[in-house]
Amino acid sequence: MKTKISLSTTLRPISLGLMLISIISCTSGSGSSNSQMNSANVGSQAAQTSCFTLTNGANATAGSQWWITTTATLKNTCSTAQSLTGTIITISNAKQAMNGSDFNLNTISPWSSGNAVSFSYPNNTVVATITAGPTIDAGNSVTVSFGGKAGTASAPEANSFVTTIGALPSPTPSPTPTVSPTPTPQPQPTAVPTTPPIPTGSVVSSGRVFYHLPSVPLNSSAGLKVDDGDDLNLSGDRYTDLILSNIIAGSMQVYLIDKTYPNMGYNSDYMHGMVLAQLLQENLQTSAYESNTNLISPVSLVEANQDKGVMGTGQGGPYQINSYAWSQVGGSEGYALINYVALQKNIGFTLATASAQALAPTPKSFNNKYYGPMLVAFWHYNDIRGLVTMANTPYTQAPAPKIEQCLSNLQGVTNAPLDVALGYAYNAGYMGGGLVTNAFGLCASDITSFNTTYNNYANSAGSSYNNYPYQTRFYLDEIYGNAQGIDPNNHLAVNMTNLGNIFSNVMQTLAYVNSQESYVYFTADQATNAYNKALTQTKVSPSYVYDLSDSAQRYYIFLVLSKAIANLEAITGSDFTKVTLTQLDNVGGGGGTGNVCPTTAPVYSSSVTNYTTDSIVRASSSDPTLYKCAIPGWCNNNSKVGVSTYAPGSGTHWNLAWTIYSCK
Repeated sequence: MKTKISLSTTLRPISLGLMLISIISCTSGSGSSNSQMNSANVGSQAAQTSCFTLTNGANATAGSQWWITTTATLKNTCSTAQSLTGTIITISNAKQAMNGSDFNLNTISPWSSGNAVSFSYPNNTVVATITAGPTIDAGNSVTVSFGGKAGTASAPEANSFVTTIGALPSPTPSPTPTVSPTPTPQPQPTAVPTTPPIPTGSVVSSGRVFYHLPSVPLNSSAGLKVDDGDDLNLSGDRYTDLILSNIIAGSMQVYLIDKTYPNMGYNSDYMHGMVLAQLLQENLQTSAYESNTNLISPVSLVEANQDKGVMGTGQGGPYQINSYAWSQVGGSEGYALINYVALQKNIGFTLATASAQALAPTPKSFNNKYYGPMLVAFWHYNDIRGLVTMANTPYTQAPAPKIEQCLSNLQGVTNAPLDVALGYAYNAGYMGGGLVTNAFGLCASDITSFNTTYNNYANSAGSSYNNYPYQTRFYLDEIYGNAQGIDPNNHLAVNMTNLGNIFSNVMQTLAYVNSQESYVYFTADQATNAYNKALTQTKVSPSYVYDLSDSAQRYYIFLVLSKAIANLEAITGSDFTKVTLTQLDNVGGGGGTGNVCPTTAPVYSSSVTNYTTDSIVRASSSDPTLYKCAIPGWCNNNSKVGVSTYAPGSGTHWNLAWTIYSCK
């Protein structure tokens, strides 16, 4: 039942030590405002904006599995006096999970009777928030000491505890939804057509899709604002290729799950649309998308270097996959996005630099309209793999201990709300308020109650985390013509030839190991042949223009894409579920266009003083990653400030001087 880890026997860990936040993809709750940023970047953003720098991070925390003590020395690096109040210190362990408890403050020096620290224990971390502390003059230091139970399963290795510092941004609260009247359960899907429908008449894209809705479903369309940044006008097909690239990614998500856990009776419409719905909810302003570029979030929102807004440090791109760089199973390898062979070549960093990504801007490839959606597809598939693994790992708290029974139960039903459970895993995290545990637990113990409860919009009431998967369902209901409270009469024209072109563009951003053992991108010819064969297999004419809002036609859109993905595997001898534990090749940048990788690149040297913005180097002879100089003044400054400061990939501030060079 588990995906085999293949292609490698040499282990290369992705450190969990940089887990500045818990193993959570998005903890922003409902994301109901187009000005809302993700609120869970405990350390990633703050580490660059806080005046306090941790000067003894390597050895600040030590102890046994029973008790650890943290003595953190924090220096005020700003030019003015700063209050310590609001500063957060986060403890994690690079080698195993933590279940911390009973932490107490020892002292804060300079001492004051009013000093106070609160403690929380989210997802394998201990978070100490200084709620009252002294004011520290510029250049001076303060020592904070506290201790408690580590809660590790075994004795920790020496120097395995990781201490980080950052100020926690205040989350934007999401309103508690009020549902009235009580909605009825979602309707059963339309029966599957036995032959492909022949379109009648001419389908024209029209209508609007409203998103960032604080609560769903709606009683009426009153209050919905047109062209307010939170709606897509489907007329004119400005957004059609973006929507379809997300539908293709949703089809990949379903394909991966079906291949590994076959015959499950989930709601196909919602599962195929999960990636698209996540974009609408998590991206700040999808309506700003311009179809004449490959960017999901335009330069006007992320700036020329694509490192602001949703592309900033710790954000994870338009879909806000915050913890994209590390393994989602504590103490285990092979459960990070970079481990998937299909993704690694284009992901924008390497296994060697994965730990540094917590303090680096989100890779540009995450904003590519062809590649970015695929990251989300693999993320949701990876969540299932991870939950299954944790359920079978001794001495580890399993978020869904009965998930395998749930997956088995799903084989005997139809229209099951698997998308809701996966939505919890993404948005609230594995341990977020018990949502994942409760959903998969009910699925395992009473599949009928699981379907009845989680298929009902009434279940959306409560926290923003509980509301999230129903918000995303509602956006799909708008497109599919099932939205309660409004009747948008939406239509999205899907030209089956154009869909094939988009399929080709998407697949060219993914890679595989060919029969010559070379790690290469899928080609346009391979993708086109796979798609055309799928049209023949399903008897769908390339001249058809289907309507995504028509259930029978939508079924065949999904069917064509599923067969095209399978055909591409067969043509190339590839397997999209394959995982690797080694770096297969240089970090890439595919998708049909992009920079060509240089045949050679010099190894970086601190003695060189003439690096320019055209300079491309490697960090070492053994590191395949390429780095391009961004700011020559810093690229050439190591002789003045110390070798380790701006050295690419390893310096404490390397990402200020260099960028990872994407090429193919």
